[in-house]
Amino acid sequence: MKFYRMVMVLYWMTTCVNSVMAQVNIGLMDDPAPTKVNGEFKKGSHVKLFLPYLPYIAISHSINAALVRPANNTKGWEYDLAVSHSHRDNQIFDFTLKRGVRFQDGSPFDADSILLNMEYFKKRPFTFTKLYQVFDRVEKIDDYKDVLDVLDLIKDRLAEAKRTLADINELKNDEDSELELWSSTLNEIEKKLEDIDRTLFEPE
Repeated sequence: MKFYRMVMVLYWMTTCVNSVMAQVNIGLMDDPAPTKVNGEFKKGSHVKLFLPYLPYIAISHSINAALVRPANNTKGWEYDLAVSHSHRDNQIFDFTLKRGVRFQDGSPFDADSILLNMEYFKKRPFTFTKLYQVFDRVEKIDDYKDVLDVLDLIKDRLAEAKRTLADINELKNDEDSELELWSSTLNEIEKKLEDIDRTLFEPE
């Protein structure tokens, strides 16, 4: 009787585990919106406004311009206050500025504006990005051309990001293999328990 109870408990546990394993879905969930949105919004709960990225970033870029800005294209950016750029190596970048731009007080935007802005940035940097760590200095070539010197090698950063992504993918593959092995083992246990149950309790 004790053996029968033990077998039944093991059988019940295996069935429960297999049921849970069958429901495990590793990866991104499907977007439920298409099946749940019925075209009718609750009054006062929505506004007709499209922002391609975070609202405070959108507001920032509408007020404060930069040499480049985010854009919905293959590069992910476009020129803003600059019109072109080149790089001498992986650390030094030349930017050519847009002409005819003026500040709200009417003063012209030129290379001296960049020098003043980056001088202030060096004294009181914002730290929510790593720009303050990689930026070294800016030099004026002429009124509409600057040189930005960056300390870190951008290509090295990209290579590091690729290595990290590869490690993540490898870890995910290992986890998938382990889950498959676990599921296969539990299925074998379940079959053996069924055989034992059939042998002991089914009439010949």
